[in-house]
Amino acid sequence: MAKFENQTQLLEEREPKIDSCDSLPGDIIQNIFTFLPIKHAIVTATTVSPTFKKSWRHNRRLLFDRDLCFRYSQQNLAAIVDHLFNKHEGDEIKTFVLHIDPVGIEALLKRWLQICTKKDVEDLELSFYQPGFTIESTVFNALHKLKTLKLVQCVIQLPDVPSGLQLLQKLKLANLHITEEMFGMLIEHCKMLEIIVLINCSTIKKLKLIARENKYFKNLRIDCCEDLEEIEIDSPTLRSIFYYGKFPIVQIAQGMQLYDALFRFTPSKEYMQSTQLEALAKDFSHVSILTTTPQLIEVYINKHTFILIYLPFHYLLFYIITYKLYHAIHLYFF
Repeated sequence: MAKFENQTQLLEEREPKIDSCDSLPGDIIQNIFTFLPIKHAIVTATTVSPTFKKSWRHNRRLLFDRDLCFRYSQQNLAAIVDHLFNKHEGDEIKTFVLHIDPVGIEALLKRWLQICTKKDVEDLELSFYQPGFTIESTVFNALHKLKTLKLVQCVIQLPDVPSGLQLLQKLKLANLHITEEMFGMLIEHCKMLEIIVLINCSTIKKLKLIARENKYFKNLRIDCCEDLEEIEIDSPTLRSIFYYGKFPIVQIAQGMQLYDALFRFTPSKEYMQSTQLEALAKDFSHVSILTTTPQLIEVYINKHTFILIYLPFHYLLFYIITYKLYHAIHLYFF
């Protein structure tokens, strides 16, 4: 027993001594608290020391996610958010995430967004559970530091020539209307874009991703955009495409070297013309890894191209593989 106690004491003596947080400068501790998510910052600050009880007022990460939305009623959640904005004393709000029903609190939402723009928000996520709120062009013009933007089920009014959004890197739009002109403006203006995600976005029929001047764009995802009929892509840096929906006309510029492309087509009874299949096969020649929906019924072979057509039940789905000399393509099936 004595030997064990001596060994334990020896280990304790060798361990580095860690001072309590009270010995740290107050400004450092307060700065640490400002980077915690708001609900953790409030709890932590009040349990560590009474000195930092109000450090949450300088918090930079205002996160009100789905968990809070389901836990509180709309009225109570809006009151909590409004209280925090009213008491906020910091110079910055790095992140603002809000999941809420917007109906009836439109004035509050506009005021919160105005505060965020003044405090140089970098990550903004607004997920509304029903339509009814419009984000006006003045908001987009004021987002000079924004890097990530996620909007769900709202109306967006983009300016023709926005003065903000120059630093935008990640864009996700879901369950809202977007036109060809709006999408084109975003591509032309946001030169730092790396990722675009469109989910259940209506109205847009032709998506033109002409981004030759964009040196950072890497990933495009299009999911269930029912009105979309045509996709045109000319982006030298693009490496990955995910598409799920009905069969569109796809045009991929020559010279592009896509690494990964996933095309999942929803069932259709419409007849697919061979010219459409051959055109898509030519575009797929630029892809290293191609993933799509299976069930082979026919193989058409010519000098450079294998065309595999799939027919699950009475719906026509197809899969096209272009195989050229010295160009190996890896295949993955669902």
